[in-house]
Amino acid sequence: MRQGPSGRYDAGMLRPPRHLPTEAEIRALERDEASRLGIDLFVLMQRAAAALDAYLHVHWPEARRILVVCGPGNNGGDGFALALRLRARGLEPVVWATSAQSGPVEARRARAEWMEAGGRVVVLKVSPDTQGSGSPGEPVDADTHRSGPGSGGSGEGSGDIHLSGAAE
Repeated sequence: MRQGPSGRYDAGMLRPPRHLPTEAEIRALERDEASRLGIDLFVLMQRAAAALDAYLHVHWPEARRILVVCGPGNNGGDGFALALRLRARGLEPVVWATSAQSGPVEARRARAEWMEAGGRVVVLKVSPDTQGSGSPGEPVDADTHRSGPGSGGSGEGSGDIHLSGAAE
């Protein structure tokens, strides 16, 4: 087990939160915080990525390859922004996305910046028998293409790697 910041195991690290905010509550909190700070949501996203990057660097300084899983919303945008920061530090982020597209404009911008920097994305797709079950299914094949500088490709394609769940 991993030790807490005090240098010893902290059982409190495993306690579940008492309340998980809803998507609407998170969006309201983000808007309120950005307004209070006098910044836009994209800058808030960059700050979230910087904070997580610092946390990872302090708690896992030996890590070189980090899996970043991104949803379609602004939390996913935080992940794309984090991946870009990790790469800038010389690390090897591996990015998985739960959707082929990002929704909010800030998330789309963060994803675009990751892709423009030559980043790759594994788009996870659920199989019909697991859709809505909370289970991602099992990846059974990958359609890999990458675009952008240094990709070695023709520049065509989305730059995503698609993993599809079993359809049978």
